[in-house]
Amino acid sequence: MAARAGPRAEGTDGSDFQHREKVAAHYQESAAIKGKIRKSLIPHMFLTVLCFGRLFSVALGIKFFNPPELWELIWLLSGLCAYVGYGSLSKNHAGQLLTYLFGNVVFGLSMLVYGAWSILQRSLSLFRKGNSFDQWKSAPTRVALIAVCLQVQLVGLYHGIKLYRAWGNKGKKDQ
Repeated sequence: MAARAGPRAEGTDGSDFQHREKVAAHYQESAAIKGKIRKSLIPHMFLTVLCFGRLFSVALGIKFFNPPELWELIWLLSGLCAYVGYGSLSKNHAGQLLTYLFGNVVFGLSMLVYGAWSILQRSLSLFRKGNSFDQWKSAPTRVALIAVCLQVQLVGLYHGIKLYRAWGNKGKKDQ
């Protein structure tokens, strides 16, 4: 243990700490971002499991849920890409992270935007025709769920891009 007021080793003035190795900046940045991206991947994977549960309950004939629409089934692919992205974090595998980012945009974000748009268009159409409240009452809940999914996926995309850039800086010297 070092003593602040104790004797100093002979032949040093205390400034020899500058030769010590330092952790490279991209490793520090990677470690910090990994925690943040996990916080968005875990809810994304949880929402995927819930959607698969809904799909299986409909397949078993349980009448509690409405059958999923095509865009919801395509959105499930983004959840599978989230599992791939989560697996990339332990080994710093940039290819798997890129698969997650691509799947998040193509199968996730685009399908959520399309789903929200189709729900709103259908609800407005039913509302204009003067249909009863029972025919479009689930629309606000579904759009709110889409907003939650959209937020989780946008945060994951943001941190995923930052992490991919940090992994791309391996071996480059800081200027």
